[in-house]
Amino acid sequence: MLGFVDVSSAQWINPPGTGWLDISAFHLDTRSRFGPSASRQPIDDDGRAVTSSMYLTGAYGIVRGLDVWASLPFHRLQFDDLAGDRVSSGIGDPRVHVRIGPELFGGATVPVALRAGVKLVGSTFPVDAEIIPLGEGQRDWEVILEAGHSFYPSAVYVTAWAGRRWRERNDAIARDPGDEWFGLMQAGGQWEQVAWSITLEGLRGKTPTLLGFAIPTARRSSLEVTPRLGWNAGLGTLTAGVRVPLAGRNVPAGVSAALGLYVPIRITRSPI
Repeated sequence: MLGFVDVSSAQWINPPGTGWLDISAFHLDTRSRFGPSASRQPIDDDGRAVTSSMYLTGAYGIVRGLDVWASLPFHRLQFDDLAGDRVSSGIGDPRVHVRIGPELFGGATVPVALRAGVKLVGSTFPVDAEIIPLGEGQRDWEVILEAGHSFYPSAVYVTAWAGRRWRERNDAIARDPGDEWFGLMQAGGQWEQVAWSITLEGLRGKTPTLLGFAIPTARRSSLEVTPRLGWNAGLGTLTAGVRVPLAGRNVPAGVSAALGLYVPIRITRSPI
């Protein structure tokens, strides 16, 4: 998905010279997964998957009605089973997006935005079953529609995303992973120094192909909920939460713990 990023201001375009930086980390240690039939089951061969990831994500306003996003992940992936232990660590697949809102065309400032971008290949994809890949090995192109509402003067908001991901072929293994639809809904707010949010994320992928043959049992989907709390720490907001999988297909089934630091950015300059 999109990482453990604060989306409380996601559909409001950042004004010129302002933005935010989010440093987030999560840890998953599980022996279960959602299998091809969408049932929760043990990982084959007494398997255990351990994922520790950090995401560095930022957004910055360029002109009124246009800002840019970038996200760079770092992973340490471990998988143990009866065949042995495998570990990989390094840079994952970065993402870059551009967002536009009605203000870019002289319209009113409203919490609606259209975001488009690309997920790049962050590292060489290994053609070796004994090496855990740090990324997916192909580019993705994404378009996302974002909308939200603030219940001002109450410090409560809601936001929603809906997007489509076009996924290129992974030539290293002759695999087309299949395009995906994904979405997000979040509600949150703040009470004095304490912030809270609850996020529901979902993903549904098409059937992938390998060497030109469709593999229906490899289709990916997920549905997960993430409650979290934050504390105003002066420089920014410290967050802590858990990501709980509700349903899925061909994805891990364990609960992830997450920590983050969300920092607003303002660079003084003449407005454009």
